[in-house]
Amino acid sequence: MLPPRESLNVSALDTLVPNTPGACCCHGGGHEPRPASRTHSRNFWEFTGGAASIGVWVLMPKCPVCLAAYVALWTGLGLSFATAQYVRWSLLLLSATALLYLVGKRIAKRSTRQLTLTARQAP
Repeated sequence: MLPPRESLNVSALDTLVPNTPGACCCHGGGHEPRPASRTHSRNFWEFTGGAASIGVWVLMPKCPVCLAAYVALWTGLGLSFATAQYVRWSLLLLSATALLYLVGKRIAKRSTRQLTLTARQAP
């Protein structure tokens, strides 16, 4: 049970509710603090990761021989048919895993945000 309002020290309220100025009705604001916004660099890296994952799927040749030819053209390394086939599937699986991770992270962040807002609105 809290003591009467007149005997409360405002600085004591700040220690009870850190980093939330204006969140308490005693401070006169009566409004809840806004959640921290996402930084631009974080959005940029998520977009870049998603674009790279999709780019691998779009630009990956369908036949392993073409992949071996591209690798030989760009790097000078010769790949056998079997190696090119493994490299192709490995790149596709790696990019799909990265894309699923980014999508799952975005869904988890959105559901956490909704749960937080719902909990704040509950009496």
